[in-house]
Amino acid sequence: MQQAMNDIDKCAMLIAETSDKAIGIGIEAGYAKAKGKPVIYLRSSTADHSTTLSGISDFHIVYTDVNDLERQFRDIIPRIPR
Repeated sequence: MQQAMNDIDKCAMLIAETSDKAIGIGIEAGYAKAKGKPVIYLRSSTADHSTTLSGISDFHIVYTDVNDLERQFRDIIPRIPR
């Protein structure tokens, strides 16, 4: 977890891919948010929705396939504050 926090301190944004359950991603997203980093909530349309992670995220991508994911990323990236 310490390494994750160090990496978040250095990053421009956090991309939280939640299609598969992962321990700690909520903590990482909360830490990034507290540090003023934009959080992108990302999941497959067939994956379970995380109300908590979705609620703190600045951007949401729910994708159906890799082409849809790419299209949505291209739409969001210019809107992320630098």
